[in-house]
Amino acid sequence: AGEVVTLKHSNTIADGTAVKTPGKTIFPYLQENLDDVITISDDELIVAFLDMVENHKMIVENSGLLSVAALKHLDCKNKKVVCILSGGNMDVITMLLLFRMVLSFVTESSLSLSFCPTSLVCS
Repeated sequence: AGEVVTLKHSNTIADGTAVKTPGKTIFPYLQENLDDVITISDDELIVAFLDMVENHKMIVENSGLLSVAALKHLDCKNKKVVCILSGGNMDVITMLLLFRMVLSFVTESSLSLSFCPTSLVCS
């Protein structure tokens, strides 16, 4: 858009990054240093969460999984890529709600709980 935009709503399970308006101080830095912005759906975050729990035995908060979910949108073949797994905003209630969403997502989709760990990252 070329300017700071305020969204009408910000409804996502990635509550740590669910801002309606980005900071005006950081915006010039983003304009200068970002090539592109990738939008990640809640379903993609659920798949990333499931991958981390099932295949890597790690629990990472939803906002911290954005970089993992973004891998499906990037051409990473023959490149060294690092995802920062951050955030500590995962309490028991949030985790329970997320696991319910994961089970619902797996039930409604054709996803199997025993998929290959590399199926969610760039191949």
